[in-house]
Amino acid sequence: MANVCKFNPNIRALELATRVKTVNEMFGKHKEALNDARFEKYISTASQKAENIIVLSDTKRDTSELEELDRERDKAVQALFLTAQMHSLVPIAESNEKIKPIKAVLDAHGKGLTALNYSMESGKINSLLHDLASLDLSLFGLKECVEDLEAKQKAFEAADVKFSEGKSASKGKQNTTEAKKELTVYFNENIVDYLNFMLKNGEAAFEAFAKEVDTEVQEANMAVALRAKK
Repeated sequence: MANVCKFNPNIRALELATRVKTVNEMFGKHKEALNDARFEKYISTASQKAENIIVLSDTKRDTSELEELDRERDKAVQALFLTAQMHSLVPIAESNEKIKPIKAVLDAHGKGLTALNYSMESGKINSLLHDLASLDLSLFGLKECVEDLEAKQKAFEAADVKFSEGKSASKGKQNTTEAKKELTVYFNENIVDYLNFMLKNGEAAFEAFAKEVDTEVQEANMAVALRAKK
């Protein structure tokens, strides 16, 4: 067969990682027939580098999720303040009177808490919820607004813990772009070059696996080329 192709350096990080993990899985079917410890190490190392990219990409996704959950809790804060404001303005004496202690608590904490950084905002929201817990929330919509804010705050805190754990686990590691470049070079210069060397020297045992690898690489490169045309 012709030489195995090399990955286009413009391939996307997660696409590269997925392809390399697939190559690793395919290698399992050929491992016994190839019986090559050096090549097996190349495959294993490439798979580890691919896993690193996946971890780094997951951390990036966690950041996006955190931002979205922060927006959601900000909306819940705004809904609570607006509902309280409505009860203070409607021409109903009972509502005007009942909302006073609640509005006093809200005003004390300030609607501007949504402009604080994540940790400070979390502290302010938890403090606000604690202060509201002892008040009469029977006016229309108030109880629902407080419950919604509690739920949104818990969701944010859970995501924040997850993000912090992921950030800690990836501390000191490369960014995704650097990791992708490293894996591309490693795969091309070790796995592809090794396969081509074996094919050139007539090592028939490598042919089936080499064809599978070549197909995987060519499909990835085709996707890169199509994106470039667009």
